[in-house]
Amino acid sequence: LAHEDGVDFVRRACRRAHRRNLCERERVGRGARRYDMPKVRTSRTKFPKGWEEIEPTLNELEQKLRDAQNESHEGKRKCESVWPIFQITHQRSRYIYDLYYKRKAISKELYEFCLKEKYADRHLIAKWKKVSPHSFQFAVWPAREERMTDIRMHILSSARL
Repeated sequence: LAHEDGVDFVRRACRRAHRRNLCERERVGRGARRYDMPKVRTSRTKFPKGWEEIEPTLNELEQKLRDAQNESHEGKRKCESVWPIFQITHQRSRYIYDLYYKRKAISKELYEFCLKEKYADRHLIAKWKKVSPHSFQFAVWPAREERMTDIRMHILSSARL
């Protein structure tokens, strides 16, 4: 009886594992991958026109990123050790964003290439492109000192009446 229970247990475990693997295969087959591997940058990649101008800056930021990843994180909290990495990736994305949207120094083809090859974060750039009500608020409202001066003048004039 114990032998049969053990065999039955193993069979049930195998069936569950088999079902789980089938579900994984279906999910991956439908396009919902568990993880996305970064693009491999090979020598066969054809770089668009204008790449030579931005390549040194991107290589420099890439080297800074490697140094930040290899830096010792002893004595730091986990979030503190990751901050430089976020800062450098943010800087790299901002560089490409500024080149394309602000200075209009690179072509759309080069911009799309940088996004495709993961030199810049597409979602972060999309966030920067959105117009927020806060950006209008600071443009319309006068500086804080001017507002405070206006308030003081109003208080003084109402006190005199």
